[in-house]
Amino acid sequence: MELGEAGGVPSGAPMVTSLMTALDSVPDHRRAAGRRLALPAVLAFLSCGVLCGGRSLLAIVEWGRAHEAWYCAVFGFRRCTPCVNTLHRVLTGSDVSAFETSLRTWIEPQLEPPITLEPVATDGKAARGAKEQHHLAPTCSALSLVAAGRCWRNSRLANGSPG
Repeated sequence: MELGEAGGVPSGAPMVTSLMTALDSVPDHRRAAGRRLALPAVLAFLSCGVLCGGRSLLAIVEWGRAHEAWYCAVFGFRRCTPCVNTLHRVLTGSDVSAFETSLRTWIEPQLEPPITLEPVATDGKAARGAKEQHHLAPTCSALSLVAAGRCWRNSRLANGSPG
């Protein structure tokens, strides 16, 4: 892998737009007179707070207050990070589908293609004990099948012998 001129980005890596640029497409429902913080900055702050483990607005606010000067510089807030009431007002009237769409279109090019999974059927009678149990773990992949506590490789599944 070759490094680009900056020394940190591989030359073949696609350019990723910033999250705040991607969130510019979300319509702002607030009155012009009531906008103190840019909507993309607030939504990016919320998204990062959730990714860092915030499960409530209060937790996200506390996360932001922990390193407030840095977050203000990164998200472009003037004096302090948003409070709980501000986050609540922004989220209450936001277009959720537009927010989800812009997040999805931003993150999809950065993800690897999903792994193809094979469906596995388990017999309900065996699971309930009505029939002889074989302790079949419902785990199947392209490489192996776990049955009766032993790993069966796909190449040997056709022969019926364990791996």
